[in-house]
Amino acid sequence: MKAELPQVTVVIPTRDRWSFLRRALDVALGQEDVDAEVVVVDDGSTDETPRRLAELRDHRVRAVRVEGGRGVGAARNAGIVAARGEWIAFLDDDDLWSPRKLRTQLDALRAAGGGFAYTGAVLLDASLTAVHISPAPPPEGLLELTRAFNPIPAGSSNVVVHADLLRRVGRFDERLHQLADWELWIRLAAVGPAVACDEPLVGYVQHAGQMLLTDAKDVFDELRYLDRKHGGPPSSAEGGGNRRLFWRWVARGDLEAGRSVRAASLALRGEWLHHGRGNALAGALVLAWRASHRIGRTRRRGSVTPRVPGWVEDYR
Repeated sequence: MKAELPQVTVVIPTRDRWSFLRRALDVALGQEDVDAEVVVVDDGSTDETPRRLAELRDHRVRAVRVEGGRGVGAARNAGIVAARGEWIAFLDDDDLWSPRKLRTQLDALRAAGGGFAYTGAVLLDASLTAVHISPAPPPEGLLELTRAFNPIPAGSSNVVVHADLLRRVGRFDERLHQLADWELWIRLAAVGPAVACDEPLVGYVQHAGQMLLTDAKDVFDELRYLDRKHGGPPSSAEGGGNRRLFWRWVARGDLEAGRSVRAASLALRGEWLHHGRGNALAGALVLAWRASHRIGRTRRRGSVTPRVPGWVEDYR
């Protein structure tokens, strides 16, 4: 008798981060009211990860080994190839989900007849204290937004996509590393339909080992490649204005990594290029200063700490 296929395949790429992966497995396997399998793609780990995965005795978990450390895009693609579920979800090994995350998305997709879904997200520091709540962008106009910047919070850990739709648009572009998820969202937004769930059901965890802080590759080289692939940067004034959010994202990474001078320079340049050349230099400098301070984790006196969603407390 042929075994029933799972509703969802959760793809978790990892490399040398068993301490994170152990929690990510609990996150994925703890999803409520969903028949899910987990495909862990080990991207050439040399720590205890291969041994720990071999010792697992949960039939819902399968491990795929990718030799040579080919990168997160290739790892996710290996997981997609191995997936058996009708739907495919991606979870980075350092992020968190509400236990109702997948169930909420599947219900919304069924009700709307959608092809992929995303939710709001909460930005957390390493102690799982809330830093910021990011809403889910509306599906209307999503393609225009994604041409300018990545509006779907929490990166790859957010989206659930129908396997047939993913086969149609193609897998992650392996030439990209930091922007691979953004580039795929552009292709998904072009065909849709998208479904947004407003609740913050994903926890995006900031820590010292994040790719944005440690990757030596020039993210602006990736941006130029992405623009060439999709017909250039957005030409509308609104699109150009949204593109400065990408510069703020890169500046935030430099600020978190202690590269404050470069962070301020990037924030200034982004404001200058994408907020209108008619602005006075002094105004651009003020905007750059505000952007640099707004993207840092340090809160100013009197600022309000976002309320941590109740489900986050279960991971503390």
